Amino acid sequence: MAFYSSASNNSTWRGADYYEKGKVKSSYKVGISCFEGEVEGSDDQIYSVYIDIDHPRKSTCSCPFAEGRRVVCKHMVALYFASISGSLEAFREDITALEARYELEEKCWREEMLASIKRQVKSMSAKEAKDKLIDILYQDALDDRYQDDYW
Repeated sequence: MAFYSSASNNSTWRGADYYEKGKVKSSYKVGISCFEGEVEGSDDQIYSVYIDIDHPRKSTCSCPFAEGRRVVCKHMVALYFASISGSLEAFREDITALEARYELEEKCWREEMLASIKRQVKSMSAKEAKDKLIDILYQDALDDRYQDDYW
């Protein structure tokens, strides 16, 4: 599992952005899977960051979000991308693979749902089908009305 998997989605993407914008000011290997460095924050403050790739929750950062908490922040993610060669590319490949898997799952779900609806409709009498259609159209009209009133 990649280090960034322990971070929130927002922290991962912001960390990638920080790395790409050159906000990682230093990175030093201090152990087999540990790195220290300095990362510039959004307020131009420089934060001291320590990451343990094997145990992400043991990582630390002096930023207000992570200080004193066992979380992986954007500064830690940025340091990870700066410290591990090819890690940003691997992250992007992971995202591409997830998107492709999601699209396939969505396509399968839609096909299964349509097949199920067709089976249900074919099993109905004409009257049952008409009554169900009236219910659906009525509910749709109510939903539209309340949505327009709400917004």
